[in-house]
Amino acid sequence: MLLLRTLFNDLPGDGGTTATPAMLQAVINAHLDDSWNEGGMTSLELHVAQLTGRACSLLVVSGTMGNQLAFRTHLTQPPMAVLLDSRSHTLENEAGGIATLSGALVQPVMPSNGVYLTLEDIKKHIILTEDQCSCPTRVIHLENTLSGTIMPLEETRRISEFARTKGVKVHCDGARLWDAVAAGAGSLTDFCALYDSVTLCFTKGLGASVGSILVGEKEFIKRAKWLRKSIGGVYAPTRYYRRRSASRLGRSLWSGSDRRAEPA
Repeated sequence: MLLLRTLFNDLPGDGGTTATPAMLQAVINAHLDDSWNEGGMTSLELHVAQLTGRACSLLVVSGTMGNQLAFRTHLTQPPMAVLLDSRSHTLENEAGGIATLSGALVQPVMPSNGVYLTLEDIKKHIILTEDQCSCPTRVIHLENTLSGTIMPLEETRRISEFARTKGVKVHCDGARLWDAVAAGAGSLTDFCALYDSVTLCFTKGLGASVGSILVGEKEFIKRAKWLRKSIGGVYAPTRYYRRRSASRLGRSLWSGSDRRAEPA
């Protein structure tokens, strides 16, 4: 007999949210599909791509792995730098991965408003010169939410439009982007359309025990898949936590245009 704890939703926590009976049943019913999935996307990856309005997605073990795969995929030729909020998870909690895995310089910026980065912050600190003494910014890294603060959709749009005119990529650590969407800050598709890549985490308030997903365009995900393999991010029994994540996504945290049916 399966005994369940009292249901608990830990929105800011990492894996503290209790699984629902439906999620656990989904794990029990998981079938032995193509766990390696060399030829395309799993049902969960396809579902998230549809949810976000992007071409492809890639399942990863953690948000840290997703972020670092994104940087390594975007950053191909030094010199190169990543401009980010000085309080970001990537800078403070990912073991210096940008330096060790991508060989890139980090350009930390404290938001002038003390809350979130603005286009004015970006313009003040971004390096666009081709002066051989400088290290040009190749990626702007945003985080939404960051320390419980929502980065507004309109500010995100301003930064994205500016970056695209300069040929600079925008990556978002969207581990808790679900929370911003649930709070009514914008739809998931609206936010994800503004990023070249974004990570979403299944353990942040969703109740999945492990796993994140990296979202982007087809060629980006194709290269990220190679890099995932190179750092040991592919292993066979993913079907169990895929089903747990898919079950929770099927019971939408939001309403309106982002509601979708649960994947098969």
